Amino acid sequence: LIQTERSRMFKELSATGKYKVYEPSANFLLARIKKPGVTSEDIFEKAIRQKMMIRDCSTFPFLDNSYIRFCVMSPEMNTRLLDCLNSI
Repeated sequence: LIQTERSRMFKELSATGKYKVYEPSANFLLARIKKPGVTSEDIFEKAIRQKMMIRDCSTFPFLDNSYIRFCVMSPEMNTRLLDCLNSI
């Protein structure tokens, strides 16, 4: 289930052109926000208001406020998260 969902999320987010999604090999994905003027803090706030959690990677070494990380969950939760991320 995780492998299938991970692949689905990678393909769907990559296709939007809003994110550079790095090829995952674990149960989470790392993405760089490509949309000008949108930061990881903006996306974190939007997700948390919808009761979803993502990681703002601005405090990670070598990353900045254009990176987010999120876990692969159930298909329903993943669809909710994709909808949130795509609405940016």
